[in-house]
Amino acid sequence: MKYTVICAAALIVGASSAFAQTKLTFASPAPAPTPLHAAVLEGWAQKVTEDSNGTLEVELVTGGTLAAHGQVLDRVTQGVVQIGWDIQGYYPGKFPKTEVVALPFGFDTSENGTVAMNKLLEDGTIASEYQDVKVLNLFTFPNGYLLSSKPTASLADAAGQKISGINPTRQSIAGAVDGVPVSLSITDWYQGLSRGTIDGAIESYSAVAPFRLQEVTGNALEVPLGGNAAFMFMNQDVFDGLPDEAKAAIENNSGAEFDRQMGAFWDGAAGYGRKLMTDAGATITTPDEAQMAEWETALQPIIDAWVESVDGGEDILDKFHEAASADM
Repeated sequence: MKYTVICAAALIVGASSAFAQTKLTFASPAPAPTPLHAAVLEGWAQKVTEDSNGTLEVELVTGGTLAAHGQVLDRVTQGVVQIGWDIQGYYPGKFPKTEVVALPFGFDTSENGTVAMNKLLEDGTIASEYQDVKVLNLFTFPNGYLLSSKPTASLADAAGQKISGINPTRQSIAGAVDGVPVSLSITDWYQGLSRGTIDGAIESYSAVAPFRLQEVTGNALEVPLGGNAAFMFMNQDVFDGLPDEAKAAIENNSGAEFDRQMGAFWDGAAGYGRKLMTDAGATITTPDEAQMAEWETALQPIIDAWVESVDGGEDILDKFHEAASADM
């Protein structure tokens, strides 16, 4: 009788352990009020938790509390947190092939560029850059424009301006237009623009609202200066150790549909940011065909240099353009 009771107790403990809930901490480096959290990431975390049938709890921690931009990848691979998202541009030299999305004149909308990027991931073109993690979502922010505190209506107006940009390509663009590249975190742009440390930044309108750029930039020149790749990812070993229900909950809420959702969200955020600029009285300039040709000529050396420096660069660029064009 005693043996039977002990066995029964062991079975209960074993069953409880087998179905124990795993908590996954999801670190976001973005400021807490960023619309991305309420509009996308909170819903994703909740849906994964609900779909896991009690095997998972995903907790989103925002504001860079657990990992700032440029730290998230290490925090995830080291197991400090299990899930995170970040911008590849904060890891110079680690994602050279993915940087194709940062080249000027490569895609139309964020959704369009995001779909093209994921085709390159799926066909293996850029997959080698993501072997250390499990990719849940790969996307690009909308095209960056030159947002400036100084009147900027032409290529000539950019000359001499102190210009910041998150990724290395945007720094190169600043130099190519005879500006002065300035390395400055996006979180410091507001103060930098206010004090004259920088005159402008190459960034999409999607950054206007969270960083209040409409208050310190009165001009926008709408030349498509390339995107900014970003990704959402988790620790591969942690994923591999999850029960099947938990894995399914994560994978069913990731992938192509989520990629498009993320791209569409950023396109909407860019539209809102542009409205904030116009409502604040900003001068927005869209170059005519001749002016755009001047920009293309000035920036072609940057594209050529990327093709030359990246293994298989020309093939990657062709594939990206083809995928982006097919989705338009």
